[in-house]
Amino acid sequence: MCLGIPGEILEIDGQTARAEFWNVEKAVRLDIVGDDVEEGDYVLNHAGFAIRKIPDDEVEETMELYESLLSGDEEDALEEIGATDATLEFGDRPAAVEEGDTPVASTNRMPRGPGDARTGTEDSDPDPRPETDE
Repeated sequence: MCLGIPGEILEIDGQTARAEFWNVEKAVRLDIVGDDVEEGDYVLNHAGFAIRKIPDDEVEETMELYESLLSGDEEDALEEIGATDATLEFGDRPAAVEEGDTPVASTNRMPRGPGDARTGTEDSDPDPRPETDE
């Protein structure tokens, strides 16, 4: 699960904006937000991209929720979103690998360089590109 962090747009220059997140200013891309964003609007930021414009009528509630989370008061945060019966214990989640199992790699191919993210092992020639001496 990913967490978007709310912040206020301070300045916009094309598809890049400067936003404030709890007194920290960061550059945010506006390419994928899907709504028109103006200075003074609040957005959810994930990995440097504004992923959602927060509607004006939800800004105060959203900021209060995040303040509760940041203050470490999980019970208040859960109450604010109506999840008072939720459990936050990490031990209740299923393990990705059962005890005694060996993790399985998704591929047995070795990348040839940065950004080479080939997957699968069905074909006999994993890369039709000629070999180069680098």
